Amino acid sequence: MVTQLQYDPGRGGAFWESVRALPGYPHGDQVRLRRMIFESNAVRRLPEVLRGVGTQPDAPLLVVMDETPMRRAGDDLKPLILKLVQVAGWSPEEVIARPGADGQVHTDLEQIERVQSRLRPGCTVLALGAGTITDIPIHACHRLE
Repeated sequence: MVTQLQYDPGRGGAFWESVRALPGYPHGDQVRLRRMIFESNAVRRLPEVLRGVGTQPDAPLLVVMDETPMRRAGDDLKPLILKLVQVAGWSPEEVIARPGADGQVHTDLEQIERVQSRLRPGCTVLALGAGTITDIPIHACHRLE
């Protein structure tokens, strides 16, 4: 039996219609997410995706992540991605989000300012993680704007 998820990004336009129908969705706001790739080994297409958003290998590439290991088919995903972009010509600059006294990484001013201090014109930011790890560079970029 195949289960169809109510909010399955693989459904394309139907996915966005479902999301826009959610209570509290900010009507009139345009979602900036332009493209999603759902296929085996999609991670290998990262250089293509970076170029597709206008990033060139000679431009600065900040990679924001924490120290939590992420596994993919037996490999550590973060070093795999760093190597992938290096082979494609980029020189990724790692920005490591450090945990606080409670052992957790938080979206706080210290983390945001650490990323913001590394931003410069023409810079691309790649977040390797979810939740807090994506929130930190989003806030840093927003503050810079």
